[in-house]
Amino acid sequence: MYHVNYHLAGLLNAFANEKLEISDKYSFDLPPIQSETEWNKLIKDFLDNAKNFQT
Repeated sequence: MYHVNYHLAGLLNAFANEKLEISDKYSFDLPPIQSETEWNKLIKDFLDNAKNFQT
């Protein structure tokens, strides 16, 4: 989920700023998830980005 969300967020940023600033070599650099709150934030961010990408 982190990998896909990394690309979604990067593409959304590129659409807004006309500059692609992501690199695949960083797309698996998930910081350790230390709590359920952090996990839920990752899910929410992914869902928000997915919704924004489809519109």
